[in-house]
Amino acid sequence: MFSPADQQVEICLLKSNLEEIENDLVAQRSAMPALDAENEKKYRETMTALRVARSLNTEIERLKQESVRLTAKRMQLKRQSEEVSEALERARLNRSELEDLLKQEERDTELGIRRYEDTLRELADRFRKSRSLYNEEEMNTKQEVAKETNSKLLNEETALRREVSELKKELSDVQADVPEDILSIM
Repeated sequence: MFSPADQQVEICLLKSNLEEIENDLVAQRSAMPALDAENEKKYRETMTALRVARSLNTEIERLKQESVRLTAKRMQLKRQSEEVSEALERARLNRSELEDLLKQEERDTELGIRRYEDTLRELADRFRKSRSLYNEEEMNTKQEVAKETNSKLLNEETALRREVSELKKELSDVQADVPEDILSIM
């Protein structure tokens, strides 16, 4: 069996030979007015062989074009397959990262919930310990006591300020009586 290239060369040679034969036969036929039956038969056989060779040559060309088209399609599908594989790998990596982020978010949320629950417990404990703060009557009583104490302290402060001002006045009077160079005298 010949390789496709050898077949192509063989077909081209046959085609060339058949064309020469055809040309010779056409020349002989036109030159000779009458051909005998044997020559006519050989002419028809040759023409049939020539038609078969031409149709085989056309089929080979069509198959070559189909082969080129299929090779291009195969390369395109191979590139697409590689792109899909890469996209799939990227998607797997993204999914893995997202799963990790989701787990971290769940842990953070759980931690936040625990902290919130602890804060609520702490507030409830404080409320239980200082219920008097939430008793309005008790708070009003304590406020009244604080106001009275504040008022007494303000009165005391005013009295002490007067006393301080009187003492300052006395001190300034005493200083005026004392000579400036008292230290040198002593």
